[in-house]
Amino acid sequence: LYIQEFHVPMFTGDEFIVDCLQIFIVLASIFVVMIVMVMFKRNSYKFLSMVRNQKVEIEERQSEIEASIRYAKNIQASLMPSEETIASIIKDYFILFKPKEEVSGDMYWVGEQDERTFIVLGDCTGHGIPGAMISILGLASIDHFFTKKKINSPAMFLEELNEEFRLKLSQSNLNDGIDMSVVMFDSATKKWSFSGANNCLVTVSEDVYTILRGDKKPIGLNSRHTDPYSNMHVEVAKGDSIYLFSDGYRDQFGGERGKKFGFKPFKRLLQKNASLKFEERMPHLIEEFNKWKGCQEQIDDVSVIGIKLS
Repeated sequence: LYIQEFHVPMFTGDEFIVDCLQIFIVLASIFVVMIVMVMFKRNSYKFLSMVRNQKVEIEERQSEIEASIRYAKNIQASLMPSEETIASIIKDYFILFKPKEEVSGDMYWVGEQDERTFIVLGDCTGHGIPGAMISILGLASIDHFFTKKKINSPAMFLEELNEEFRLKLSQSNLNDGIDMSVVMFDSATKKWSFSGANNCLVTVSEDVYTILRGDKKPIGLNSRHTDPYSNMHVEVAKGDSIYLFSDGYRDQFGGERGKKFGFKPFKRLLQKNASLKFEERMPHLIEEFNKWKGCQEQIDDVSVIGIKLS
């Protein structure tokens, strides 16, 4: 009533025009909404199609990468000795080889020359594909010089490998290398000897373990030392154990506090491991590693070679 009495209407003409205007506004609004929806759906279809195409492309590339990695894994495995070859050379042994990824920066090698048996474990710079490329280069270098030259000591083995490796990398600016342990058994003298390139060896005799530390001189271009590698005699007897290993086991994070396993606990573990039956040794090391790691991610390749002297 107040409005009717005191306010002048904005439009005083025919109400039919007002009704038509309202209908027009409603229809125009509906038309605009429909146009927006059509454009939105059209753009959505384009976006979904683009996403599907990218998904297919990514899956194809992923498949190609996985196929390449599997092929690289086969190449790496073919350069390392088979279980049958190792078993024909060494009687009681195990090789714990647990790569972080499909391919590994760790490597192992076993060979015979005259009356000498060489057992080698190497830890290359990095892991995954870069580490695997270095390990393949290292294994190929070993096969090249070992068939051409007479190697009479672990130190000579490292010297020849270092020379071969440096020669192959001399045309590049790569600064990669290999930490390596080499142990040799001379069947003529019944003696064991060791040489290490930035790596060590552990022997266990009953309840006593001994560490032989190699030279702080890795294989590769990053070595600034010109002194030759040292050759060390390994004091062992029948029933003793020899262990070669990379740093992956002892550097693994885990436990309640998320810390590294550590070198001293690792030595005690090898000492305890040597008291077990030989067939129980590798499962025991794997069990302890998995227990320590828990839900933590494996940070590096893990390799341990155990040999029982008989």
